[in-house]
Amino acid sequence: LDAYFEHLLVFPAGKSRILTIEFRAKDAKLAAEGANTIAQLYIASLEADKVDTARYASSWLGGNIDGLRKRVAEAEAKVEAFRAKNGLVGSGGATGQPLTTQQLGELSSQLSQARILKADLAGRVKAIKD
Repeated sequence: LDAYFEHLLVFPAGKSRILTIEFRAKDAKLAAEGANTIAQLYIASLEADKVDTARYASSWLGGNIDGLRKRVAEAEAKVEAFRAKNGLVGSGGATGQPLTTQQLGELSSQLSQARILKADLAGRVKAIKD
C-alpha cells in the first residue's frame, strides 16, 4: 500500500468542495484505474456515511415520536378528566368532534353577554337597596 500511496495525490480544487485526484504511473491506463478506484471508494464512503446518518436519525426520531405520542395521550386524558370533573364541555362535545374556532367564539360572546347582564342586574340590586 505504501507504494500505491506514493503515486497518489489528492487535494482540493480551489475554494470548492471538489477534490482533485491524481495517480502517477508510467502506464496511462494504470494511472486512470488508480485515480478512478480512489474516487469510487471515496464516493462509496460518503454514501455509506449518509445511510448511517439517516438510520441513526430515523431511529432517534422514531423513539422520540413514540414518547411524544404517549405524552400527548396522557395530557389529553388529563384534560378530559378535568373537564368531566368540572362539568365543562368536552373537546369532543356531544358529537365527538373538536370545538371549532367559530364555536369557541360564539361561547366567548355568550359569556361576555352573561357578564354584562350580571353587572347590570347587580347595579339594579344595589340601586334598590339604597
